[in-house]
Amino acid sequence: MVYGTNEVWAMTYIGGQFIFDFRKRFDDIGVINANCVVEIDGQHFVFDRNDIIAHDGASKRSIVHGKNKDFIFGGLVRDLAHLCFVVHSPRLNEIHFCYPSQDRLTGFSNPTNGCNRIAAYNYRRDTMTFYDVPYVTAASYAAVVSGMTYESSAPSTFATMGGTYAGDGDQSERHQLFVSRKNVPRGVTANRIIGLDLITGGRLAKPIAPELLKDAFVERIGVDLDEQGAAISSYKSLLKFYPQISVSSGGSGARFQFGANDTSGVAPLWDDPQAFDPTTDYQLPVRRAGRYLSHRLLHTGITDFSFSGFDASVTLRGKR
Repeated sequence: MVYGTNEVWAMTYIGGQFIFDFRKRFDDIGVINANCVVEIDGQHFVFDRNDIIAHDGASKRSIVHGKNKDFIFGGLVRDLAHLCFVVHSPRLNEIHFCYPSQDRLTGFSNPTNGCNRIAAYNYRRDTMTFYDVPYVTAASYAAVVSGMTYESSAPSTFATMGGTYAGDGDQSERHQLFVSRKNVPRGVTANRIIGLDLITGGRLAKPIAPELLKDAFVERIGVDLDEQGAAISSYKSLLKFYPQISVSSGGSGARFQFGANDTSGVAPLWDDPQAFDPTTDYQLPVRRAGRYLSHRLLHTGITDFSFSGFDASVTLRGKR
């Protein structure tokens, strides 16, 4: 496949006088920059100028339309589109669409010299999440041979190390590495080669750079409960919240916020965050009411966590 700015062609070797045969496959998509296409299981995933597309050479589909398209392309700094690139993370089953963004949630602002946002598409689950990255310009998979020992890792403690010592001894395993550029005014104090991995559940045994870690943030707004038979006009009162959250190790700081609003399209009013310890707590008391309910998870700490769902106690208070 040959990609241009506005079209995609298929190139087939036929031999003879012409050597190759060229056929136009799509004339309404292209690629935003070089290194913005990856192939997985016979499909190409393409970072287009206005969409993110998956295609097999015959048919195509958007993987972000109606989901995160407005968030991605509304924040994309198009004058810096030459910084965009795409990389496959087979360990996480994700495709990382890296781009400079000015969205409201970014942890590294003013991306003048590298990408500060990853739109991470999990092609096994058909879900997408977003990562903050410290002004990265390229990525690759490579073996990291450090030969670290307990003595050479000092003064780093076990709690501030990613992966395990067993992982450090494996000289054949490859890791996803990024080139990160210094941006002192934005809190990135050095140029680095950094690895992307799970913190406590990964295999990359290297010290964690605290200045590069940002808090996790999950938010769902505008819950009207009409799928459960509640009328949109009815007032819903959220009384209790039972989150299914687990952490890989200690030192996790999870907090929940709850909000409500009466009009669609208006930002909810949030209450104060409530701390939640997954090792001892199982529910949170709530007193929020409105036509539309919202919840938000804030997570801090050097550990991995999983938030798989929740139950809630809700009553209907009438409608008008």
